[in-house]
Amino acid sequence: YLSALRGESGEWPEDAAFLHAWRTRPLYGALKPQARLVHILKRLNDACANIKHESIAIASPLTIEHIMPLAWREQWLLPDGSRGVALAQLTLVGPEDPRRRASEHRDRIIDTIGNLTIITQNLNSSVQNDAWPNKKPAILEYSLLPINQQLVKREKWDESAIVERAEELFQLALTIWPGPRGNGSAVGRTNTAYQTPIVTENAQSERQFRTYDDARLG
Repeated sequence: YLSALRGESGEWPEDAAFLHAWRTRPLYGALKPQARLVHILKRLNDACANIKHESIAIASPLTIEHIMPLAWREQWLLPDGSRGVALAQLTLVGPEDPRRRASEHRDRIIDTIGNLTIITQNLNSSVQNDAWPNKKPAILEYSLLPINQQLVKREKWDESAIVERAEELFQLALTIWPGPRGNGSAVGRTNTAYQTPIVTENAQSERQFRTYDDARLG
């Protein structure tokens, strides 16, 4: 039944469409209220954990953190080592200018899932615009969440790292929110974080924004 649904609000995206949207669709600011995005990242955090991890109860409220900040131009150079074009100057630079193209691409990618995580408000306020050499050790020191501890392997944080992390998180997302049988999604998977089958009577009610838990982003 679920695989036969069609239309903008009912169709269940195939894994390929899910991956494309997962990597490229800006979620911050588009997925409201923000608690829905926090929920998705909490689910991904749970899926990052395995039997070797301690069980962590999250008692304090968590906020969305941009790993590469929205205000990146001051301390984060472009991949070629140049400074980004200021927002007020973008329209004054030719559309084919490499710095303009790189700046506009970065402005789009920073709101995608690969660049987002969850931390406490106090930590968010203290590191939000820091450069990566300062931000990374602070996150690793003050956040025990597995989704943040995985950042230890990242020596630098740029557009390539954002895409790579999005693809890593996507593999977790497939175990949490698999598509129904027969629509081009992998089938027969179970939720390894919760050890229960995913496609249940609650899956349809959980899915909003054409997603499971707002995460299957067709």
